[in-house]
Amino acid sequence: MIPDIMLAWKSFSAKQIPAIIPLEPIFYEHVKKGSKVLDLGCAWGRVGFQMQEAGLNVFGVDINADAIKKAELLAVETNKIYPEQAKFLLVDALDLSNFPDDYFDAAVMIAFMVTQVDPEHRPKILKEVCRVLKPNGFLYIADFADNYQNPKYKDRYEQHFKKTGEWRTFIVTDTHSVEGNELYRCHHYTKKELSDLVSPGFRIEKIEDKKYFTGNSEVDCMVILARKHRQEQSK
Repeated sequence: MIPDIMLAWKSFSAKQIPAIIPLEPIFYEHVKKGSKVLDLGCAWGRVGFQMQEAGLNVFGVDINADAIKKAELLAVETNKIYPEQAKFLLVDALDLSNFPDDYFDAAVMIAFMVTQVDPEHRPKILKEVCRVLKPNGFLYIADFADNYQNPKYKDRYEQHFKKTGEWRTFIVTDTHSVEGNELYRCHHYTKKELSDLVSPGFRIEKIEDKKYFTGNSEVDCMVILARKHRQEQSK
């Protein structure tokens, strides 16, 4: 029986939620001050408040109630300081019906797709994000790449495949070894895999290879900057 694979992300306390990937400067080079930005998997607002400080109006969504509660409390103070606002909602990215079509100027997914271990959910989420973005709006994704050359992840990929049923979907355990008790699951993407998910609704403008540190090791990541097709192209 497959466990509730999203339960861990819902039940973490706000301070437990992993957060290691930064928002790269290239985002600010393309998104103007005053823009409305959707932050998917916002957690307690680490990146959201950075964007607010940079002059953006931020709407953060997450399925973790404790994280949203903390973000809302912090927003009470930040909204007194900045003319731009930060708002946070308990929302599943599979259903962004809180927002109308063509509403946001940009959307940010930072270490968010890595949590989407159900293959059927991935295109549905990107379709919803595409719907709420304005034509020509920006999508910024920063996430984990295929790390098969890293011995730690090689072992996880190979030994967890029988349980997860998908290559590069693996289990993070309480001992950080393959033998420990399951905490949550993650999925690492190849460039082609993530590009193929993005391409139906978006024009990819740039893909950059990145390396970030998680724990005590360096991992391969990637950053994608894309734009929603103009209205006449996406019909």
